[in-house]
Amino acid sequence: MTKINRKFISILLAVMMVIAFMPVFAAPSHAAGNLILEATKVTFDSNSGGDNEWIFTADGSDAIKTAVVEDGSIATVSVSELGSWIIVYPVKDGDTNIVLTGENGDVVNIPVHVDKSYFIQDLKDRTSLSNEWYGSKKVYITSYAGAKGTMKIGKDKYNFTIGKSETKKIKLKRIYKLGTKIKITIKWKGYSAYVPFRIYSATTYDSLKASKHKVKVSTYNLHKGDYVKIIYKGKTYKKKITKDYDDKYKTVTVKVKKTLKKNSKLKIRIVNKNKKTLVKDSVKLVKWQYYIPDDDETGSEDE
Repeated sequence: MTKINRKFISILLAVMMVIAFMPVFAAPSHAAGNLILEATKVTFDSNSGGDNEWIFTADGSDAIKTAVVEDGSIATVSVSELGSWIIVYPVKDGDTNIVLTGENGDVVNIPVHVDKSYFIQDLKDRTSLSNEWYGSKKVYITSYAGAKGTMKIGKDKYNFTIGKSETKKIKLKRIYKLGTKIKITIKWKGYSAYVPFRIYSATTYDSLKASKHKVKVSTYNLHKGDYVKIIYKGKTYKKKITKDYDDKYKTVTVKVKKTLKKNSKLKIRIVNKNKKTLVKDSVKLVKWQYYIPDDDETGSEDE
């Protein structure tokens, strides 16, 4: 080997050593380790079905270090402890952006759109009515504290404001007919929603027992003017209710003329004073429903 060749090799080895220990610089790319999300935008509308939206990082993605909403009056955001997801909460309708920063310095913008329909649907879902059954003298409206509105039942109108308990009791002016429409218009934080209901029947019976000439029916939610009827072998026997048993249980005894036996087939009807049927059922007296009577009293037929 010549003297020149040896010098060349020495220089070459020195250059290679320098290169080996030099830091490696590379252009950033969205490969594993960079901030990659499973969703690129957030939309709240009438189909959202929840009070927040989650965005997760993809497999192999960098963790989220910070999340900042450009307009906090539209939405707010929080980051999970490990930085694997964010939770976005709507505040009012409008558009904004969330700026995410990854642990490695990546920056990603997430557009957020909050539609007015989201809050209208949310108000509808939040507003409920209870106790609106036939015969009730009071109802309860539940919604956001501070919400105001009107409730129309037939020709009557009731104004209300929801208090801190989020439930408002309203005393009704009269007993409304079965099926009467109830229209609630409610407003909250500048949003207005219409929620419809109807007067329905909550009257039921859960069991009965019979002797030769009596049928004892265990009922719930009877009202003054209702009739409990037993139809047996083509004849109808009835008992008129003279008091309100609103939201209460009551055992009603109906007397019959024709002799009842085990395996006898009966029809049960409960009708209100407007001749609307509240309960309709057919039964066969099985062994446990039939007992030996103490007396032989009979009742009058409903011709």
